Amino acid sequence: VMGIYIVYQESISFPEFLDKSTGGWFKGKNPNLDKEILNNRWVEKAHVLYIGKAGGNNKSNLYKRINLFIKFGNGKNVAKRGGRAIWHLKDQGELLIAWKEIIDNEPREEEKGLIDKFVEKCNKKPFANFKR
Repeated sequence: VMGIYIVYQESISFPEFLDKSTGGWFKGKNPNLDKEILNNRWVEKAHVLYIGKAGGNNKSNLYKRINLFIKFGNGKNVAKRGGRAIWHLKDQGELLIAWKEIIDNEPREEEKGLIDKFVEKCNKKPFANFKR
């Protein structure tokens, strides 16, 4: 199953950042980001924090991809570093994930289109999207 998923928050207040990420150390790569980077990436008044994809060219399954994202956030050593800034949020347990299955389009195009719309509205990428 191909698709896209969005990590979002109901609150739009400025967050508290954890000193250390809850993310896993996949292949010895440190999941921690500097607080200055986190502060600079924060998008005021935005509910959407991250937009991800699964399927298409990378052949991953949407539901497995979301599961890997959550496992990474719980400190597991898994191959899913995308969105890793999420795991610095103190209130990460209150975040929600929405997803959409895609049948007839490339998930990367859908993801890029959503990120482009976000940038048009907010003048920067979602908080945890480092690539566009």
